Amino acid sequence: MASFTAERAKLQRLQRALLGITAVATILGELAYVVVERVTVPNAVLDGLITLSIAAALVQFSFRIIYRLLATEQRRLRESLILLDIATAVSATLDLTQTLRIITRRTAEACQAHRCSILLWDEGRHHILPLMSQYASGLADSQQWERFRTQTYPQTVDEIPILTQVIQGRQPLALDASAVSSSLPEAWTKPFGVVALLLVPLVSRDRVIGVMALDQIEPGHFEQDQINLAMTIGSQAASAVKNAQLIEQLGEKARRLALLADISMAVTSTLELDAILNRAVTGLCTVFQVQQCGVVIFDEELLVGRLVAEYPPRAETPCLTIPLRDNPSVERLLSTRQALAVEDAQHDPLLVSVWDTMRQRNVQSILIVPLLVRDAVIGTIGLDATEAKRVFTPDEIGLAQTVANQISVAIDNARLYQQRMDDISELRQVDQLKSNLVSNVSHELRAPLASIKAYTELLMSEAEKLDNRACRDWLVVIDHETDRLTGLITDYLNLSRLESGHFRLVQQPIDLAKIVAEVTAVLGVQAEQRHITIQVQTQPALPQMWADQELIRVVVRNLISNAIKFSNDGGHIHIAVWREADAFKFSVQDEGIGIPEEALPHMFDKFFRASTTAVPGTGLGLALAKEAVTAHGGHIEVESSLGRGSKFTVTIPAGKQNAAE
Repeated sequence: MASFTAERAKLQRLQRALLGITAVATILGELAYVVVERVTVPNAVLDGLITLSIAAALVQFSFRIIYRLLATEQRRLRESLILLDIATAVSATLDLTQTLRIITRRTAEACQAHRCSILLWDEGRHHILPLMSQYASGLADSQQWERFRTQTYPQTVDEIPILTQVIQGRQPLALDASAVSSSLPEAWTKPFGVVALLLVPLVSRDRVIGVMALDQIEPGHFEQDQINLAMTIGSQAASAVKNAQLIEQLGEKARRLALLADISMAVTSTLELDAILNRAVTGLCTVFQVQQCGVVIFDEELLVGRLVAEYPPRAETPCLTIPLRDNPSVERLLSTRQALAVEDAQHDPLLVSVWDTMRQRNVQSILIVPLLVRDAVIGTIGLDATEAKRVFTPDEIGLAQTVANQISVAIDNARLYQQRMDDISELRQVDQLKSNLVSNVSHELRAPLASIKAYTELLMSEAEKLDNRACRDWLVVIDHETDRLTGLITDYLNLSRLESGHFRLVQQPIDLAKIVAEVTAVLGVQAEQRHITIQVQTQPALPQMWADQELIRVVVRNLISNAIKFSNDGGHIHIAVWREADAFKFSVQDEGIGIPEEALPHMFDKFFRASTTAVPGTGLGLALAKEAVTAHGGHIEVESSLGRGSKFTVTIPAGKQNAAE
C-alpha cells in the first residue's frame, strides 16, 4: 500500500512539471509570433524564433501525449488501489453477507454509480436470487430492497431475456433510459428510480455464478472506462463470493454433521422420546435456518396426526392435530415415501386441507419429510420458513431425510421399550394374580379342610363312645365343608374356562324367576340368622329365557350371597326380576356398607377386595358373575354409595339368537 501511495505522488509531481513545461512552450510560441508580426528583426533572428516556436509546439504536443499517458497510468493506479482496497476488506472476513456488503458498496463508489447489487445465479433451477444491494454513499434502504428480494424478482431468469443474454454471453451490457424501460420489468426499475443500468456477469472458474448490477438515477450512460473497471472488479468479486460460499458451505456441512452427531448420541443414550424430539427440532431450526420445526405422529388408523414436538414451543402444541384423510400432501407421502418441498405453502393445492393452519402460523414455504419405520410412514417432520418463501435444495432435502431416519429409529426404539415395559408390567400382574390365587386358595381351602380333618379325627377317636345322633351332626358338618370345597373349586374352574373361551354353554329355556326363588330360599337361612329381610319382586307372567341354567344360577347365587355378606344386621335386601324390551333384567339391592367410589372400576377384577371391608371371601364371585353374563352377550352394572348400600343390575338378551351362542 505504501509503494502505491509513493508512486501516485511521483506521478502527481511529474504531472505538475509537464503542465509547467507546456505552459512555457506555449508562451514562447506566442512570443515568437508577436516578434515576427510587430518587430523588424534580422533573418537569422527570425529563423531562430521560428525554430524556437516549432520546438515549443513539438514540446507542447509531446507533453500532451505524456500527460494523457500519465492520466491513464493514474487511472490504472486508482483502479489498482480500489481493487487492493476491496481485496483487503474482503480478506478480513469470511462471512458471505459481509463480503457482499463490502464489494457492492466499494464497486458503486469506484464506478461512480448510484447503487450496486449482486444477484446469484442458480443454474439448476434457472433462478436469479437477489443477495445484496448497497448505495455508494453508504446509506441503506433495507425495507425497499427486502420487498424487491422477497416479492418482486421473477421466479426464473427466463422471464428476463436481458439477463439470459448477459449470463450466456458472459459480456457486460450497458442500458440507457430507453433500454431500461423496454428490457426490464417496471417493478425492477420504477421503485428505485433507475434510468441507466450496467449488468456485469460474475465469472468464477469458468462458470457464471451471478450478475452484478450498477445503476444510475440521473440521466446519462456508463462510459467504457466504468464498464472496464466494473468488469475488473466483477472478476475479483466473483472469486471472493465463490470463496466465501465455499467457506460457508464447509461451515454448513460442519453444522449438519454436528446435528447428526447430536441426534445420534441422543438416540443411543436415552429412550426418553420427548427429549430426543425436542433436541432434534431445535437443531433442525438452527441448521436449516428455518423459523419453525415440528414432529407429527400418525395414529394407527391414519385418521389424524398429532403434533408431539415443536420449536419454538407453543402452548397449543400438545393439542394440535392435522387431518390425514382427504389430505393430498399426506397421500403423496404415503404413496412415494419421499420428502415433499412446497415453496408456496398457503396456496399450493397439495396443502389445501391445511391452508388455514399455514396462514394462521404464517408458513410461507415448508419441507415435509416422512418418518419411516420398516417402510411404513408413521409421521412427518415439518420445516417451516415463515419470514420469506424459500426453495429447499436437494442437499437440504437429503440431510432432512437422514435426520428423519434417525428420529424414526428413536421413535421405534421408544415404542419397543414401552411395549417391553408393558409386557413386564403385565407379567408382574400375572405373577401377582398367581400369588393372590395361591394366598386366597390356601386361605379358603384351609378352613374347610381343618373342619373336615377335626371332625374326622373325632369320629375316629370317639366312634365307640358317640351315639348315632352326634355322629350324624358331625357328618353333616363334614358334608357342608365338602360342599364348600367343591363350590370353591368349581368357581375357579368355571372362571378359568370362561376367560379362556373353553366353557361350552348349554343353553335351554329356563325360568329366571324360579331360579331366583330357589337360591333365595337356600340363602335365606343365612339372612334369617342376622335378621336380614329379603324381598323378591317378579314381573307377572314372566316368559322363559334362553340361557345356561348353571351359569345363571351362579350369577344369582353370587349376587344375593354378596348382598347378605355386606348387609348390616337387621338390614333389607330387594331383589327384582323383569323383562324390558328384548332383554331380561335382574337386580339385587342392599342397604349395607357400600363400596368406595375409587373401588367401583375394579369390582369385577379377579381377587379384588375393597380395602374398607373385613368380610372374608376369595374375590372371585363378582369376576365369575361378570364372565358368565358376558358369555351370554349381556352386561352387569354396579351403583353404590359408601355407607348406604349397593345395587347390581344384570341385563341378558332375550331369545334364542343372542351374542353368547
